[in-house]
Amino acid sequence: MTTLDTLLNDLKTERLAQISREGWTPEHDDTHVQGDFAMAAAAYAVAGRSEDDSDGTAPALTRVLWPWTAAELKPHDYRCNLLRAGALVLAELERVERMADTVKFFAVGESSEIYFARDLDALRDLLAERGCLPEHPAEIWEVPGNRMGAFDEAGEKPGTLRQVFIDTYAHMPPPPAEQLQSHYN
Repeated sequence: MTTLDTLLNDLKTERLAQISREGWTPEHDDTHVQGDFAMAAAAYAVAGRSEDDSDGTAPALTRVLWPWTAAELKPHDYRCNLLRAGALVLAELERVERMADTVKFFAVGESSEIYFARDLDALRDLLAERGCLPEHPAEIWEVPGNRMGAFDEAGEKPGTLRQVFIDTYAHMPPPPAEQLQSHYN
């Protein structure tokens, strides 16, 4: 019987093989900002159903989902395809977590509008451009992105500021600074 530890080790082994065999280093992965790894994972998961799917839907769907050239798609047996899919999901998770690590979250002014920025200078530039730079530096303070709850326009709490940032920018490069939410929504 295969244990969870065995499967997790197999996923880790496949992910490390993708890095060494394919050259999918963190630097390489960070250039794929449109969900390529998630799409590739979905393609392998569908291909994992059966390579010789009698109605042809798995191979056709695999080709539609695959974000790169057909020559780069290398399906194998069911288990291997699922391990590749899982390792690609790990690559996408690693990428979005690294992206979120590049920003900090700030509350600005009495209204406590929430912004993200690469650094304080990028935030000040954005606020000055919009004509809302506070007079006193103390009116801008960093807030913990992993602890503070964020609210959507309906007043629902979708998650932490970090989670809202990832959901917003997972498929596009984030700007140097931007307002993430308003407490007046």
